[in-house]
Amino acid sequence: RRDYEGAMRSFNFVRRFYKNDPSLYVGELWMAKTNIAQGNLTEAKFNLDNLDKAIADEEERKENKKDSKSRSKSKAKRKREKKEEEEIAKFPAFIKFELEKTKAELALQREEKEDAIKFLEAALKEARIGDDKARVHFVLGQLYQESGDPTQAKHHYTKVIKSKAGYEMNFNARLKRAFLGSGDKVKKELNKMLKDPKNAEYKDQIFYALAEIEFKENNEPKAIDYLHQSAFYSTTNTRQKGMAYERLGDLSFSKRQYVPAQKYYDSWIGL
Repeated sequence: RRDYEGAMRSFNFVRRFYKNDPSLYVGELWMAKTNIAQGNLTEAKFNLDNLDKAIADEEERKENKKDSKSRSKSKAKRKREKKEEEEIAKFPAFIKFELEKTKAELALQREEKEDAIKFLEAALKEARIGDDKARVHFVLGQLYQESGDPTQAKHHYTKVIKSKAGYEMNFNARLKRAFLGSGDKVKKELNKMLKDPKNAEYKDQIFYALAEIEFKENNEPKAIDYLHQSAFYSTTNTRQKGMAYERLGDLSFSKRQYVPAQKYYDSWIGL
């Protein structure tokens, strides 16, 4: 319900009274998420650092336990160490995927894209569900594309396409991957997508993408034609139709064709 204050009270209660229960770490993770939602990025970093420390401490205890097998200890000391171990909650492995994703989310909020990529790559190693992996691959594709690494971007978009992701995500991955090719190759891929009956409801986006390519190649008449087709096929996607009308209005306005520009802007505003 986005009642962040109420949520935080509950998570603080868990932190205070469930120190030897795995829910302690789940609560800490959700405190981080709540702090991110509220814009408290420093506090969120503190929560996530606590979780990283808990993982590191647990790994250290495991290593110490292995070493201790080769050393003789008194019965009292072994008993004391066992009691101490029982008092520390075991870190739940099932939240590691969500932990890495949350660290990536915080990094993006702080505009630290390289760190976000690092955390999402780590999240992939913890993902157990195909849909989770597909979503992470898609976001990684976007981040690599924005960072100017088309090879890695294409790699991750291809992973989405080969996965069992929903058709909308699959389509968007194909559309974004197409832009990573050369001019003629991109147009060929987009026209192939236009002919696929499964893409009927996405024709507006494909035509808009083709318009962008024609603008880049200084073929304005063809680009304008594609923008009109994008608007025509936008029967339910009002955002896409608005983008086409806005672009057409800007073009007309730049040429001082004020009457058609007003018509396009009116169509855009009226959506």
